[in-house]
Amino acid sequence: MNGTSVSLRFKLPFGARGRRKREAGSEPPSRVARMIALAHHIDDLVERGVVSSYGEVGRALGLSSTRMVQVMDLVLLSPRIQEALLLGELVMSPRRAQKLIKLGLWEEQELIFADVIRRTTSS
Repeated sequence: MNGTSVSLRFKLPFGARGRRKREAGSEPPSRVARMIALAHHIDDLVERGVVSSYGEVGRALGLSSTRMVQVMDLVLLSPRIQEALLLGELVMSPRRAQKLIKLGLWEEQELIFADVIRRTTSS
């Protein structure tokens, strides 16, 4: 790791018995939404030169190179789909997200979720 260390800090709001406090009606972010946010954060760290490579971050987090590629591939989802996932307007499994990514073109990805995307962008 070239003498560089990476530390990640997270604040988790826990109640007295270790349960998360949530406002009424709010849902926690989906797993894919959290993974997208992580991928963008890692991408930003590499772009700014805070870390030298994605592999360095993967090793620091204890992720295999295959898993790191899966996480980083999430930035290849259509921006509209990413937005819908991050806002909780669309929910899908990580496996489904990987299948969408393999389609390649954003237009093809968006065709699959056209109704959902239309509702989220028109509101």
